Amino acid sequence: MSPSNTVPDHDPTDSDYEKWIDSQMPKWNAVITPAGQKLDDEIIGKMTQVVHLHYKIPYNGAQEVAEGDSPMLADVLDAVVKTTDIFVLEKEHQFKYGKGKQVVAITDGGKNYVGNTVKYVKWFNLYEKAGDDDGQKMLKVLDKTYTYGVDKARVFWNDKIQEGYNRVV
Repeated sequence: MSPSNTVPDHDPTDSDYEKWIDSQMPKWNAVITPAGQKLDDEIIGKMTQVVHLHYKIPYNGAQEVAEGDSPMLADVLDAVVKTTDIFVLEKEHQFKYGKGKQVVAITDGGKNYVGNTVKYVKWFNLYEKAGDDDGQKMLKVLDKTYTYGVDKARVFWNDKIQEGYNRVV
């Protein structure tokens, strides 16, 4: 039997046929799966930026967020955050080292590989810095970004509201 991509004329119980099948397996294992689809880093970056802006925490290496005591500046920051179509839910949470908030950002993620609309969901943990009396906060961005179909995202949203999460943006 010569090595080829054509199926040999042999009995499936023949050992040569089994060897040929084994030689073809690496070709058959190459499957494109939805899990391999790349998420839009720009959208994920905007989600992270909105959460940082809402909680007035420096983002991406900035030393401080422009805040001050100006109510007008606070209104401008809130207006910018509200125009992004990114929704933020939060819930008080007792972490191992103290109180904080669990935060979830949800936004439109565009279309998936079959053309269905998906929503991106990203989690954050907001902590008060240990030992600080001035109310400094630290935001931990959790690594994974989840994608949900529109129907599942609605169920997720409703479940989080029932669990006590409040919409803040």
